[in-house]
Amino acid sequence: MTALTDASQLGNGWLVLIAPPTIPAVALFQQQGIDPKRVLIVHSRKIKNWQQTLERSVSSGHCAAVFTWLPDQIALDKAKLQQISHQAGVPTYFFGTVPMGEVATLTPHLSYGEQDIYLNH
Repeated sequence: MTALTDASQLGNGWLVLIAPPTIPAVALFQQQGIDPKRVLIVHSRKIKNWQQTLERSVSSGHCAAVFTWLPDQIALDKAKLQQISHQAGVPTYFFGTVPMGEVATLTPHLSYGEQDIYLNH
């Protein structure tokens, strides 16, 4: 949560959580000084192309930071993502992997700011 808290101080952009293994409670965001209306969650079951989802999130111009949890079987061009992240000035964080079969079951349907946001469309 420290990286997310730090990222929330970077500006007014979205804090994008891509396929988090659990969804933090709104109260937890608020306790950390994070406005939950700035948090967008991209559910893993909606991601058809992980590389494209990450690239679009980072380069959109609307995100303060991007956090992602990847399934074991997903291979990314991390060098390209680092380059895009550096050019856009958007910190991108990669966290531990989740077994592919468990990804869809770990993230219940939830919305923040009364919107579901899917960046892969």
